[in-house]
Amino acid sequence: MELNEIHKFLSNKKNITRLFKKYGSSYCEKLIARFNDVNEKIKETEKLRLIEEEEKQNKLKKVSDYMLSIGLNPNDLDALKIRKASTIKYQYIDENNNLTWSGRGKMPSWLSKQLEKGKSLDDFLVN
Repeated sequence: MELNEIHKFLSNKKNITRLFKKYGSSYCEKLIARFNDVNEKIKETEKLRLIEEEEKQNKLKKVSDYMLSIGLNPNDLDALKIRKASTIKYQYIDENNNLTWSGRGKMPSWLSKQLEKGKSLDDFLVN
């Protein structure tokens, strides 16, 4: 059963009534207890997340205040952002210009076959 189907089922009062009638109140009480346990764990997790977020914001405020006290603008940190690593460009290309290899990792079969035929790796080097 998909989550959407379970949600629809449990959102319908008639379905819940049928559930109680079919399985009895003791089963449904156990089910309710499980729901309550899960709900409490979710609430506790969210509470901890909010506390951690508040602590983080307080630390950021302290850092910002300190920076201002020594004459630095917190926006100056944007200049220090680490740039994203560039993608590796291929270094070797086949004769038809449609298969490539960067020179890293396992050598592709098309290239190893050509080397077995006596060609040199330099023959496929991109200029």
